[in-house]
Order: sequence, then structure tokens, then C-alpha cells
Amino acid sequence: YRDCHENRSLLPNDQSELMGIKPLHICFVSPEFPDQRLLPAAGIGFSILNLAKALIEQDHKVTVVVYRQQKSTEFTENGIRIIALS
Repeated sequence: YRDCHENRSLLPNDQSELMGIKPLHICFVSPEFPDQRLLPAAGIGFSILNLAKALIEQDHKVTVVVYRQQKSTEFTENGIRIIALS
């Protein structure tokens, strides 16, 4: 897995499928995520944001479920699907 993953980052995104690597849909679940529509976030929220951005650059889909929010809502920001739960 490690060699395959490292080699993938050297290839243009459309060539990664030629190596048999298919895009994933990854979901993070967290009580925080940095967005002005949500409650304030700290370290874990920013870590998830950075991971999500890197995964999207590799053609993966990312959803973040953020719980313990003031209201439930759903939106997409910078290619990241965000589902907030109250």
C-alpha cells in the first residue's frame, strides 16, 4: 500500500486509475470544523480540514459530519461536503 500510495502522488490524477487506484469517499466525524457557519474550531478541526484538502487534490471525495452544532445544516465548501448536526 505504501509504495502504491507514494507513487500515486507523483502521477497526474487521471493516471492513478491506470495503476488500479480508485478514488475513495472518505467521511470524517468530529465535534468541530473551521467554518464561519459552525461553532468555533480548534486543532482537530483544522487537522481535518488540511487532510480533506489533500485528499480532494488526489481526486477523493470528502464528507465531514460535524456534531454538537447549534443547528443542523448541509453545505459544500471548497469541494468538501459538510453536514452539521445539532
